[in-house]
Amino acid sequence: WLGYIDPLRVIVNSPLNISTSNDTVLFNISLNNAGDKCNYTLTGGVTNYTMQRNGNRNFNATNLTIPDGNYLARFYCFDIYGDSNFTSSVNFTLDTVGPLTNFTNPTETNNTYLTRRYILVNVTANDSVTGLRNITINLYNSSRNLINSTNLSNSTLYVNFSVSSDGIYYFNATVADNADNLNSTETRQVTVDTAS
Repeated sequence: WLGYIDPLRVIVNSPLNISTSNDTVLFNISLNNAGDKCNYTLTGGVTNYTMQRNGNRNFNATNLTIPDGNYLARFYCFDIYGDSNFTSSVNFTLDTVGPLTNFTNPTETNNTYLTRRYILVNVTANDSVTGLRNITINLYNSSRNLINSTNLSNSTLYVNFSVSSDGIYYFNATVADNADNLNSTETRQVTVDTAS
């Protein structure tokens, strides 16, 4: 007689219930009792992946071929007595591609000469997997020192930068998504010359 055995419980160590930009996904679980085998699925059981047993309570697998998207990972485990647990799962989002971003009208074109003391910058961005965290537009002086930085958590950011003196200025934009992917525009140069 073996005595009472606790029902098999699966503790999901990874992936976490987060958005990630790491294209290598580690599946790692721990059991409360000695385990015989564990599998995971991302397709509701249509395709099952065998996990490697490390000791008698830890199992892992690495998947390098998961496309970007939202997933529900389900774990199926059996203990050494044949008891099973099919209920442990975790949601995660894989997003390995940076957001799309570009300058739009009325953004100043590169190498423009302006006879006014303001610079117009308009940026749009999109991320179809995890969504945008923010857009940041930076303005630099002729020494490339940052003199203004404006950000917003929206898909469009329009800024009218006022400048106090004539000279060469540079601007660019960086966009972040919710999986920590970044994408930047090119850096554009404008010359402000109100004396001409």
